[in-house]
Amino acid sequence: MKLSIISLWAIAVPVVYAYVAQHRLAPNTLAFDGKQHNNNPRCHLSPPVDPSRDGLVDSHQVFSWEKSIATMIDRLQSVVRLPTVCYNDMENFDEDERWEPFTKFADVLNNSYPNIHEYTTPDIINKFGLVYTLQGSDKDLQPILLTAHQDVVPVDQDTLDEWDYLFFGGYYDC
Repeated sequence: MKLSIISLWAIAVPVVYAYVAQHRLAPNTLAFDGKQHNNNPRCHLSPPVDPSRDGLVDSHQVFSWEKSIATMIDRLQSVVRLPTVCYNDMENFDEDERWEPFTKFADVLNNSYPNIHEYTTPDIINKFGLVYTLQGSDKDLQPILLTAHQDVVPVDQDTLDEWDYLFFGGYYDC
């Protein structure tokens, strides 16, 4: 593999900086002569980085817009409201009606998050396992795997009076 000069600098600069930062004397440490030179402890931190000039849109502008937040809440609520409960005694997918919410779950994902389905290749594993592949621009690179689950455990029916909110109500507390 051939590394460019820029790649070498991109690797070398942080390594050298980390080494120097770790090995420089803090004011409260002993110098080479063994004497304490300052009793005022300090922690040498890197100066803060101002991301406002990185050319990207500030995430607060993207995600604090009232309509954007309302859309995100609606989408998440539409998924949370599906009673995707798994029981230990569930039968075959085609025979047990308790699997029906999982079919609806896939439909809700398709409708609520259209861009995911537009830019990925979905694979269905064993009927309800959903794997979405987002192909990067460099096919030689290894993929990243992000995981999640659709199922929840059943609620003990004797505890229903202890719940403040319905467990599939999708309650949002702003």
